[in-house]
Amino acid sequence: MVMRKGSNPNQKRKRVSKKDKKKAGKFKKHYLTQGQAIRRLQVDGQTFRRLCILKGIYPRQVKKKIPTGIRGVHKDANYYYTKDINFIMDDPILQKLRSHDTYDKKVLSKLSKHDMTGAKSIKNFYGGRYHISHILKERYPTFVDALKELDDALCHINLYASTIPPERPKIGTSEAIDAMDIKMLNKAKRLAKRFDEYIAQSHTLRKAFISIKGYYFQADIEGEKITWLVPHEGPLPAPKEVDYFTMLTFLEFYLVYLDFILFRLNKDLKQKKKKEDEEEENENNEFAEDFPASPEEVKLKEEYKQCSTLFSKFTFYISTETPSRILSMIIKSFGGEITNKETANWVTHQISDRPTIINRQAGRDYVQPQWVFDCINYRKILSTDKYAVGVPLPPHLSPFDEGKLLDSLGREYQPDKVKEMIEEAKEKKKKKKKKKTQ
Repeated sequence: MVMRKGSNPNQKRKRVSKKDKKKAGKFKKHYLTQGQAIRRLQVDGQTFRRLCILKGIYPRQVKKKIPTGIRGVHKDANYYYTKDINFIMDDPILQKLRSHDTYDKKVLSKLSKHDMTGAKSIKNFYGGRYHISHILKERYPTFVDALKELDDALCHINLYASTIPPERPKIGTSEAIDAMDIKMLNKAKRLAKRFDEYIAQSHTLRKAFISIKGYYFQADIEGEKITWLVPHEGPLPAPKEVDYFTMLTFLEFYLVYLDFILFRLNKDLKQKKKKEDEEEENENNEFAEDFPASPEEVKLKEEYKQCSTLFSKFTFYISTETPSRILSMIIKSFGGEITNKETANWVTHQISDRPTIINRQAGRDYVQPQWVFDCINYRKILSTDKYAVGVPLPPHLSPFDEGKLLDSLGREYQPDKVKEMIEEAKEKKKKKKKKKTQ
């Protein structure tokens, strides 16, 4: 008689009632453990994790009571819906990943025998990239649904656009994701620049904030508020403790995802510009009539006009020591112009982060980068005296803190800058009342 490890022959097994067996049968129909799902898909754990990331499948929290004392059912296990696993089985990407697994094994065996020609022939037979465009259409049936997950994609892509690829460890994957694929990193940089260009052309940026982690931005795209983080400029070292296989699987999906979204956004932007040109022609036509706009549309138009013309009268020169990519996106989004000629006579503001400037030119203001961020957050042109080069800067308040500000002891307070803004607003109201009475 063969005994299992940890089994006691004298211990009596608990009897399971018919009701518990029926409950367990129903439970097994709807849920599968991670091990059961891997065996059903006939893949290893790493490939299973990759499939779940690409298809958007994650473990589910079981709301009902999990039946105990039955084989294959555990309280502490991760459970997946059976319909989700069957959904993966019908996808053609599963067969492609299986072929890549066999490709890895055969290539390693050929390389161990120093057979390079055999390894190349196997690569030509089994190699090749797979496409995940059909997965995007399944996960996001409408464009609005796709925009709701744009925050994570932008943060992830901007993070990899500023990292240094580490030394390549031997992970054994056939899709060139063995550490940091240089092609994927270059594509991440290109997509990040394309998105910055779209923000500048569409004038959709609304908030910006400088923090220790990087630069926080918020844009209003197609009625959705998109918030993302861009790290500070400079190469970021990649730590060795991170699981790059999982991270790069997300990056692989987000690259295709953002490419699709940028294509749609640029197409909509061109159509919007055509409509604006037609509206300008209709305004000049006396016989043209249009329906009155709703109050919400009027507010959006006023906000768009205010943001797109804030820096329209200024021309900026950005010094080399400042974050030029970030500042150029903000200035262009709010209607400003940028020149690369430092000695140009038409420059009104020069952004510099040096303690002193020796050769100053007359007719221009020298400001620090924080002046640009505070101007767009307050939606007004602030005085440049407090932001001059070499002057200690005022506190940089976050535009995302719309509620009450609290100190370390939990007491409410108002910063000096907020008090000044409130006093200025009160004075403007008094002047308007005096004009009306006169």
